[in-house]
Amino acid sequence: MIMSVSTTPAAGTASDSTTSHSASSLWVPPNERPSTPTEAEEARARKRTLNTSNETAIGYDQETDFYRPSSISYNKREHYKKLDQHNRDNYWKNRDDVEVGQDCDRQLKLKTTLGIASQLGLSDFHTQVVVGRLFEIDGRRFGQRTEAVAFCLCAIVLNEDAENRYENEKVYHPSRSDSNNAHEFIRVRDQLVDSFGSITESRLHSVYAKLTQGDPPQRADDETRQFVTANSTVQRHPSFTPNHSLPRPTGEN
Repeated sequence: MIMSVSTTPAAGTASDSTTSHSASSLWVPPNERPSTPTEAEEARARKRTLNTSNETAIGYDQETDFYRPSSISYNKREHYKKLDQHNRDNYWKNRDDVEVGQDCDRQLKLKTTLGIASQLGLSDFHTQVVVGRLFEIDGRRFGQRTEAVAFCLCAIVLNEDAENRYENEKVYHPSRSDSNNAHEFIRVRDQLVDSFGSITESRLHSVYAKLTQGDPPQRADDETRQFVTANSTVQRHPSFTPNHSLPRPTGEN
């Protein structure tokens, strides 16, 4: 049985007296299609399809009567792990392959960084420096969780300011004992470790070292720069006006 639908011919097109067509008549040859998509098509293409509330697990690492994870090769386990992350909508956080994924990725990274910086008590200026550095890194190639990178960047930015501007010791360093680190960083670090299985103290130490001693892969993306600028709350490089150029009261020499 072939279903039929009723259509209304577009203005200026030829049509017979009937408006009933088969489904096949709705197909438009490529050379007759409009050169630009309609607003409805654009909206449909940008519709968010990711279900971030999905908590279903495929159980790739759970032993059953018919399945033993220990008998699966390392590559297979990694493959199943990635599928599980996709299923939980976690893996897409570093995805750069589609436009919808890029927009969600940017928003997630921004909100995550702002939240961590706020918990650590960073100023608006320091927060903006951290956001700028985070978005300069190619997250997909760097291969580290956004939460871990944002946390370490917060420490690095504050450490640089403390040492270079005030000649004070670092605020936080992952190799130091808890008693020698700022308690805000210890509290947030413990929250990250408790919340994310892939984030450990040793992993944070590794990320910190890669950010300070290594050469994280960079991205040259104009759209990402525009996104950071559009979401900036302070000037990264405020102008400086010397005292002698400031307006003086009338009558003062």
